[in-house]
Amino acid sequence: MRVVRILAAGDSNIAQMAFIHIHGVELYNLSMPPALQAEHNKRVVSGDLWWTNAYSELGGKSIFDYRVKIEPDGSDWLVNGTKFYSTGSLAGNEAYINGVNPQTGEILLAYVPMDAEGVTVLDDWSAMGQRTTASGTTQFDNVRISSDRISPTALVDTLSGADSLILGVLPQAYFGAILLGIARNAVNDAAHYIKNSARPWIHANTENAAEDRLLHRQMGNILAHVDAGEALQNAAYDLMDYAREHRSPETRAQAAIELHKSKIIVVEAALKAGEGLFQMSGAASTLDTLNLGRHWRNARTLSLHDPIHYKEQVVGDYMINGNPPPVSFYT
Repeated sequence: MRVVRILAAGDSNIAQMAFIHIHGVELYNLSMPPALQAEHNKRVVSGDLWWTNAYSELGGKSIFDYRVKIEPDGSDWLVNGTKFYSTGSLAGNEAYINGVNPQTGEILLAYVPMDAEGVTVLDDWSAMGQRTTASGTTQFDNVRISSDRISPTALVDTLSGADSLILGVLPQAYFGAILLGIARNAVNDAAHYIKNSARPWIHANTENAAEDRLLHRQMGNILAHVDAGEALQNAAYDLMDYAREHRSPETRAQAAIELHKSKIIVVEAALKAGEGLFQMSGAASTLDTLNLGRHWRNARTLSLHDPIHYKEQVVGDYMINGNPPPVSFYT
């Protein structure tokens, strides 16, 4: 997580693509038989395999209403349909995807080569933020995959167990790390601009903007929020490590709650830093040539991946009633 945080402080787009790859490595090793894991890990270490994903779709009642079909065809399987969000798709060698078996209604997890016949990747991601994550559309048209690319149901079921970290805890940790990196990047850019480019306001009574005490106050307030978010994240990471070593529903819940608390603060800090940069730097800092708006745009886009008010609800319910967070990709 700390490595992803460092990457995000440089470029949050690269950090998100790295998260998708790292998550894919762990997901494969948890959901596929040991006999296949060795070759998979060899390809990852050698640099021959970079994971992307193709999860969410448009048009369903919810994000888990899958329309992509994964159905048996003789000894193989066919994949058909369209995925809208496919982060890292332009760079990935293989994608982990969810789809429904129309014959049984079962939700399946499959691993599909991106160069397989019938796979089409569209460079159509047009969000206001995280613009270079290559998160566009992937189309599957009678894509044939072998049966050893379908995760066994028994292994998939373990992913959603009451002590599972791969759902909810790990993804949320990665998203929080990226958001903190964005916040840190915005603070650093603001300090640099104020010191080197900003002009003092006429009522500041200073020779340069870097001596304006009101800017000192605002920068201090923003930095306190960013550092508080990092401290909460570090505490959550410690609980995650403990939960890995002492697997139980209780340790999973404790790690998840601490992580959600940190996510609440980090989202606020990232948005505050992205907006505060302009308040402190002045009108000239909004020029497109500087691209300083990327911090707020990236933070706002990434923060909408899952609503923060549901994190607040989960934390509050745990505090009042002792109810653990449900095991899902978002909690």
